[in-house]
Amino acid sequence: HLYYDYTYDQKQTKMSDLNLAEKDYDRHQALFDSQTIPVAELEKSQSRYLIKKSSFESIRTSLANINIQISRLEGNVLDLKLQDQQKKENLLISLNEAYDNLNAQLDMWEQRYVLKAPASGLCIFTKYWSKNQNITQGEKLMTIIPHKTENIIGKLLLPVRGAGKVKKGQTVNIRLHNYPYMEFGMLVGVVHSISSIPSEGFYYVEVNIPNGMKTSYGIEIAFSQKMSGSAEIITGDIRLLHRVLKPIKSILTDRVKH
Repeated sequence: HLYYDYTYDQKQTKMSDLNLAEKDYDRHQALFDSQTIPVAELEKSQSRYLIKKSSFESIRTSLANINIQISRLEGNVLDLKLQDQQKKENLLISLNEAYDNLNAQLDMWEQRYVLKAPASGLCIFTKYWSKNQNITQGEKLMTIIPHKTENIIGKLLLPVRGAGKVKKGQTVNIRLHNYPYMEFGMLVGVVHSISSIPSEGFYYVEVNIPNGMKTSYGIEIAFSQKMSGSAEIITGDIRLLHRVLKPIKSILTDRVKH
């Protein structure tokens, strides 16, 4: 507001000049009333006073106009700041929407075109595949044999008859066909889940094997896919013996915890 300050200083100066001119005019008026000076001297003093007064009124008007302009400009600045803030918020909203849309498209593309295994391990193809060969959605492409087999799950087929006695948390003794239990012992598991409805006369039962491939004899046997055997579910004092028709497969730790 340099121009305002300069104009304000001018106003103060002109107000001082006006005060002096007014005092001079008052003195001349008194002298004229006492018939000490002629009317011409009085008129000259009055003229100087009116000039100073006009100059003061002019500068005061200019100062008022400057105040109006300053207020208008400050209002414009505030409006521009609000508009700028609104533009930034709109741009941020648009950016976030574009980012979310891009991520959604990437997720969709990944679901359609990326083969992602739940765990690292050895990849075994189920059949021979050639380059650029089409794959049908849902078609089995490969099997992943995990490097680590600490967390293992067994899948059992439980006949409908007597299935009501099987509960989650019951102990399961597993006898593998390739490892005679009299020589190697049995794997010990726990019932993890039971299917809600049977299929073709059987319930599907998942069994956690917390000790991995260490048998009841303390023997660590080698893990491999397509292992099969029979399972004995301990239901209180009664034991139900069922065949393990599904191979034991390794799964992720977080899946076992569910």
